[in-house]
Amino acid sequence: MDVTSSPPSAIPKTPSLTILHEKSVIRSAGKSAILSFLRSHKSLSVVRPSGKVVVFDSRISVQLAFYALVEHDMQCAPIWDADTREFKGLLTVTDFIEILRGYDTRGEPIAGLAGKRICDIVG
Repeated sequence: MDVTSSPPSAIPKTPSLTILHEKSVIRSAGKSAILSFLRSHKSLSVVRPSGKVVVFDSRISVQLAFYALVEHDMQCAPIWDADTREFKGLLTVTDFIEILRGYDTRGEPIAGLAGKRICDIVG
């Protein structure tokens, strides 16, 4: 069967070899950069001077998470889902601003945010 005579929907949509090669090169360069960084630093040199590591459980309130970031002078912290036992993302100060803007845009009272958990908002 001649490929040129078949309808466009019958042509398989696979990434070109060039794109696959570019992704492979980028992935390899990224791994190389990370390895170089890890080889040139000791683990204690990349930990905050306070030694604090802050991780948010996805079930804590958004308000508590915000206060924790402010209290520990941090701009972000990872979100841990204890049910699935995996990290779900990163909660940043910008996320709090976006959450507040969303409440304002929808005309919802911000006081309602006090009872919301991270998993209710972030997903």
